[in-house]
Amino acid sequence: MKAAGMPKSSRELGISMVAFYKWHQRYDGMNVKELKRLKELGDENAQLKRIYANLSLLHEAFKDAVEKKLFKQGAIGTKEESTKAFGEQPLGKFIRKILGLDINAAKLAFGEILSQQTLNSQQIRFMDTLINFFSVKGIIEAEMLFNPPFTDINTNGIIRVFDSETATKIISLIDQINHNAEVA
Repeated sequence: MKAAGMPKSSRELGISMVAFYKWHQRYDGMNVKELKRLKELGDENAQLKRIYANLSLLHEAFKDAVEKKLFKQGAIGTKEESTKAFGEQPLGKFIRKILGLDINAAKLAFGEILSQQTLNSQQIRFMDTLINFFSVKGIIEAEMLFNPPFTDINTNGIIRVFDSETATKIISLIDQINHNAEVA
């Protein structure tokens, strides 16, 4: 249909001229199949937004429930006492520091490094130390890789145990694992 013939019809349908021209500009040249697919994508996007909003609410409710349970019983003191002792930090990071990271989760996180190359004895020992450290401490800062127990393997830490590409990949994975604790 021509745009010139439509304004009269748009008035009959109660559609403003501005709305008509915006729709014409956006959808002109699309066939029925494309318009149906566009509508499906719009509906799917709206559904995903609702799911995301619900997950965000559930996440916040879960954090609140854990926090109340943790501090209400008084086993570790009040939230204020905990903040004073351990500093202000996300609840997930706080819990991870207390409980550590599940050793299987740590192995899974570093699975790509462990499976994609042949590791020498120093590299195997380094990765075992890293995984065990995560399972006990829960969080590792990258600068720790240049201190004992990692420098017990090589005095220069990670940079002499692995090539720069692999070392960078390991540090990136550590950052991801740490970030997961912060958003939990």
